[in-house]
Amino acid sequence: MHPCLSIPEILQHIFQDVDTDNGFRRDLPSLAALARTCRDFNDPALDLLWRTQYGLENVLRCMPPDLLQLTIRDEVRILRPLKRSDRERPLIYMCRIKNLIINGGPNATKIFPLLLTSSETLFPRLITLHWNYAQDLLNIRFLLSPRLTELYLFLSSTHANLSFLPSIPKLCPSLEKVTVDIGIRLPGAGHDLVSSTSEFVRQLWSIKHIDIEIGDLPSLEHLSRLPELISLDVRSLPDILKSPAACFPLPFHTLEKLALRDCEIEATIYFLSHCSLPTICRLDIPLDSSTTVADITRLHTALARSCSHDALTELDIDYSESNPPEQDEEAYMIPLCSLEPLFCFAKLTSVSITSHLGFALDDDSMKSVALAWPHLVFLEFECGQYAEYNIPGLTLRSLSILAKHCAFLKTLQLTLDATSIPDLDSDAIPQLALRYLQVGKSFISAPTIYVAQYISSIFPKLSRIETYRTDMENDDPDELEENGEAIGYHNLWMEVGIQLPVLRTVRAQEQARVRRELGAN
Repeated sequence: MHPCLSIPEILQHIFQDVDTDNGFRRDLPSLAALARTCRDFNDPALDLLWRTQYGLENVLRCMPPDLLQLTIRDEVRILRPLKRSDRERPLIYMCRIKNLIINGGPNATKIFPLLLTSSETLFPRLITLHWNYAQDLLNIRFLLSPRLTELYLFLSSTHANLSFLPSIPKLCPSLEKVTVDIGIRLPGAGHDLVSSTSEFVRQLWSIKHIDIEIGDLPSLEHLSRLPELISLDVRSLPDILKSPAACFPLPFHTLEKLALRDCEIEATIYFLSHCSLPTICRLDIPLDSSTTVADITRLHTALARSCSHDALTELDIDYSESNPPEQDEEAYMIPLCSLEPLFCFAKLTSVSITSHLGFALDDDSMKSVALAWPHLVFLEFECGQYAEYNIPGLTLRSLSILAKHCAFLKTLQLTLDATSIPDLDSDAIPQLALRYLQVGKSFISAPTIYVAQYISSIFPKLSRIETYRTDMENDDPDELEENGEAIGYHNLWMEVGIQLPVLRTVRAQEQARVRRELGAN
């Protein structure tokens, strides 16, 4: 064997290339073969083989066959008392596990106390733990250690679980990434849930990324003062934030990513009004309530006041609603004046805004958008599923405006009126970046060749067009009867998509012919 292969660092690099662990595929058979090749290969290959474990089945297979039995309900039955020798083989491999995902399945947690030979953790090198065993959080204590840096918890709001939750940060002081998902809520646990999660949060000091339900103001204040917090994903906001009388500073000096999921509009506005976000790069705000234009404008104004105008590059706001109110559409369709407070964020590269009843925009409005956000790569003005087929104010001219002012735009979603073809601007220059166009519930009429020619002339590299009916059963008789108009528009847009590569080929042939003629002259 070559002497270089006796150097552990070199072997690690080689074996990591063999172990193509990218979240989808791992070459486990090759690693197992390497582990059996020689002593020098054994340890580094086994480290990679055991580094990530999905459940405890492989650990259980290391136990003597006469010790454990899986029942028909996939639970573990211990057949005899555990001997000291029974621990030897599993412990060889358990110390190699760095990432562990527990998804329920066999009730193997009952063997944790039996395997534990001292006060140490069962997996001494564990750094990432995903615990999806909602009813059995207490047994997680056998897995926790000061080395743990990433923790995902899915649990029910039982008294035992909530009582144990605050002790976790004391056992894992190095936690940097935490997700707590209370996926099963029991009646009457509201107060205990708020108290438990609050105490849990206020004991986190090294945290950089957190996804949790915030139940009280002290939790928010603690998080806002952490020196290394980069990402905050909040699943709800405290009720006190709904009161304009609440006055408190929230100086998130290092925060780069903020998500406020399914929070009420009033609490969201007041939260942002008290925030300082000088380093914020990405904002994600999906609201779960009907939002009027007045509230939308207030929210955008609060964003403009709290967020850095230079740092923010990605903005995603979802005003959609599963059951929108039956009221005047004008009170919910987003106009230009509601977007204008966001124009201060001149460095935005990605903007996604979803409105359940659509947008009250015209071509001049789109020019204002394009001039305010010239660095856009991704722009999505999406109409929610309940938006009706109403003739939009945007026309094909809005595409020409975006092509002129947003040279980097690659992905675009707009609902527009393509029933008439405007003249191209005399100074129009083809935009070569756009690859994908989603037209939602856009109007179009036959023949489609003129729409295809117009779009192809300004976006010659466009390769894909979709509508909101893409990937639906558009040939189903029931669908045709219920959504015949929408399917008709969809089919016409698909004709445009088919014509684009043909036009691109014709244009390339014409350009080649011109070059040949110029060369001949």
